[in-house]
Amino acid sequence: MKKCVGRSNRGVTFGKASEQGLRKTMEDTCGIYQEFMTLSCVEVGGCTAPSCRYASVKSPVHYFGVFDGHGGSQVTHYIFLTPKFLLFMAFERVDDGLIDRTLASVGSTASVVILSACQIIAANCGDSRVVLCRGKQAIPLTVDHKLNRQDEVARITDGGGIIVDLVSSLSCDHSLKPYIIPVPEITFTTRSAEDEFLVLASDGLWDVLSNDDVIKLARKELREHRRRPKSDDNSSCPASFVAEGLVKYALDAYSQDNISVVVVDLKLPRIRVQRKQ
Repeated sequence: MKKCVGRSNRGVTFGKASEQGLRKTMEDTCGIYQEFMTLSCVEVGGCTAPSCRYASVKSPVHYFGVFDGHGGSQVTHYIFLTPKFLLFMAFERVDDGLIDRTLASVGSTASVVILSACQIIAANCGDSRVVLCRGKQAIPLTVDHKLNRQDEVARITDGGGIIVDLVSSLSCDHSLKPYIIPVPEITFTTRSAEDEFLVLASDGLWDVLSNDDVIKLARKELREHRRRPKSDDNSSCPASFVAEGLVKYALDAYSQDNISVVVVDLKLPRIRVQRKQ
């Protein structure tokens, strides 16, 4: 009988790493909540095996996010700590909630993944990015909100705005409204047995490394570290080493920005052990 790709969705490991780089301040934030709620597959975008016993059983749903602030780190920390944002990805509600909590010129990008046993739900506002490694292929799950997109240019100019060197969607920068908006693009990707890992990162990584380069480097590092003795400490898990390695690669490529990376290993430990036998 066919089973849910993520089984019970337990045992998911992750790693995160951040570096201030050449910037005077650190304005990035990584947000991670493992098992932040429990839902059945059919309640989160659908199940890959509706007839299996896991389909109607409640299982953990995990949350991962990368936030790249500008003008200060207040917004990134507020977004990360706001339950409404975690539960409903309510970018506009968070945006409204910040009117009285921070300066008008402070804002943040946001790239978020909600991971259920069968679905990868990615939401993006700004130029942070989420990329999936499926087999050997790099699959972007988000599209940067930048002004090299004709639809974004048209939206701003049609509304009476002018074009400057800036991302076209940000959460909470009220000084740039109505041209810079907090409306995310959301994608649903059905998980596959070929899925290996996710990389969420701020533009400090993507400005100097392509999607293909990041996936190639991360895949090589992840496979090497999986062969090493297992540790109960998540900071020593393979995904942690990969996240740190990607930050180092970005620094070596002369990234000028803050760099934040989250790597989510989608291969459950039990599955990895079975394949070795």
